[in-house]
Amino acid sequence: MATKKVAAALEKRERTGSEKRTLGMEQIRRMLPKSGYIQMGGAIPKGFFAAEIAAMGMEDSYCDIWSRTEHLDHRQRSLVTVAMMVGAGNVGNQFELGFHAPAAIYNGVTVDELAAIVVHARPYVGSPASAWAHQSILNALQEHGMLEDPGAPVDEDRREARGSDKRATARDVLRDMEPDSPLLDVSEDAVADGFAAELDYMELESCYFDLWARTDVLDRHTRSLITIGMLIGLSNRGALGDHIPVALRNGVTVPQLEEIVYHAATYLGFPTGRAARDVIAAMIASE
Repeated sequence: MATKKVAAALEKRERTGSEKRTLGMEQIRRMLPKSGYIQMGGAIPKGFFAAEIAAMGMEDSYCDIWSRTEHLDHRQRSLVTVAMMVGAGNVGNQFELGFHAPAAIYNGVTVDELAAIVVHARPYVGSPASAWAHQSILNALQEHGMLEDPGAPVDEDRREARGSDKRATARDVLRDMEPDSPLLDVSEDAVADGFAAELDYMELESCYFDLWARTDVLDRHTRSLITIGMLIGLSNRGALGDHIPVALRNGVTVPQLEEIVYHAATYLGFPTGRAARDVIAAMIASE
């Protein structure tokens, strides 16, 4: 006999296209008030180029995905979406962020949280992608009149910390989040002689001090959701697998991980969603 979870999932899958489009339009009106879908009144006019893609958007994305709030609420789902678009690179940054940055604000994400995602992106996806994200989000928020405040200033005291002090703080974070991390064994006496050994110092300072040691805007649970989204967007299976035990330790639940997989399949394609499912399932089984 099917479990309640399976039965509920199958019931949702039996909704007709018109039922899905009606539910999808409720989400669109709430989070995308300037969307072309609203201008069309939820209908797709004759002669619309690639009309099926508009129907799929209302049915697959805004009904099937954005109406799921049992394990990821709208705010968390927006955070994951923005992170995925940043990880996906320039196409996601340039186009999709123009929609999803303002939508995130309507879903309860703050401007400071969006800014923190951009900062989180720099060490994880690189400066070019984070720069695209910065500009795309900035343009979108300005266009929607959502940038009333200039934003928090640079934390000068924090930026003045010496590398050794940063690494000491980073190790404190790692002992809590990743007690088996090889970075905990990196010597402070001298940089190792191995190839590109200084990279370990850079990772401690840039990822674990600059990002994970900060919980004033994004707590560790939220940072894990964002990191998973970015790594799926990057299609970096190895790093994704490494982060799953960390995410579980940071309070991310298995149902939340399942929702991220469904979200990724819709926004990044089913090959990406299937690959993410395989990696995450294997890591959960090994825990």
